[in-house]
Amino acid sequence: MQQAVQIQTIINEAQEKKKLTFEEFLASRPEWPKNRPPVTLEEMEEAIVKGAIDSADL
Repeated sequence: MQQAVQIQTIINEAQEKKKLTFEEFLASRPEWPKNRPPVTLEEMEEAIVKGAIDSADL
């Protein structure tokens, strides 16, 4: 819990400066849009495979 508070404090400070480091961006965990269904693990794996196949065709 304390780590989450520390991360949120870092994010808040960075957002005030309007600059986020890559690590801060990843730690920010933006909320998932309410109008989109959750993505399943299978869907993520299919997207990774499709991307790998598509990039191999280049």
